[in-house]
Amino acid sequence: MNLEYHPLANLFPLMHGEDFDRLVADIKANGQLESIWTFQGKIIDGRNRYRACLQLGREPQCLEWKGNEDDLTSFIVSLNLHRRHLNESQRAMVANRLANLEKGANQHTSIDVCTTPISQSQAAEMMKVGVASVQRAREVETQGIPEMVESVDAGQVSVSAAATVAKALPPEIQKAVVAEGPKAVRETAKVIRQSEYSPEEEESIEARKKHLEDVRTSPGMKWHKLLHDIYMVLNSIRDNGGVSRLTSKWTQLDKQEYKATLTRIREGIDKIVEQLEGEIEYGSN
Repeated sequence: MNLEYHPLANLFPLMHGEDFDRLVADIKANGQLESIWTFQGKIIDGRNRYRACLQLGREPQCLEWKGNEDDLTSFIVSLNLHRRHLNESQRAMVANRLANLEKGANQHTSIDVCTTPISQSQAAEMMKVGVASVQRAREVETQGIPEMVESVDAGQVSVSAAATVAKALPPEIQKAVVAEGPKAVRETAKVIRQSEYSPEEEESIEARKKHLEDVRTSPGMKWHKLLHDIYMVLNSIRDNGGVSRLTSKWTQLDKQEYKATLTRIREGIDKIVEQLEGEIEYGSN
């Protein structure tokens, strides 16, 4: 059986990692206890159960929803709210998508359906979150990179932290921060909030520009960017024939100079790693 997903099913995030593995294990041990709901032959609820059944080579058990199409959105939301344990940030992301259904696809979602328009306040009430949370989710969707959106959808990062970083930093810096993991996103958001300008400064465009530049050039951001650049260089070397191919193009003098420079860099990095190990072991800030 090969089924498509209904666009409205994409309101909610898919399971990944350990959560999905547990679902697969449960269906393998106990069978598919809950049916997959379809409407006009497309899945409206149960994408994760469907994926698990396919992985196990089982025939998915489906039920066709016979209700009114105008009630379809409410039906899908109700099913997910009662069954899935989504945190507030995940629900805010869903609410934002609900509030933008009539606008069709945006940069990170592909929900383009004919439906009665839903306001932000209505969407917030449906998903049991505040309007402010929905507005922050909108900022994540429109200003955040796809990886940032995914981290909130997965429940790893709060919508508040993600929105703070997405609004303040350009995509290339966001990518470096997200690559460091959820903790890095939270800490970066904290740094940005601590350096926010006063209401008086807010009136000045120059103050805004200076504030953003200070954040971008802060030591923490510089380190994120530097480590990301090093990581990308090493990946490039690996993907282009490895170290031996790289050094084959160097003269003997080049090799001597580069060896000396890299040795000094390695010694410096070793000292930083040693310091971090000590601080981690003894819980020092």
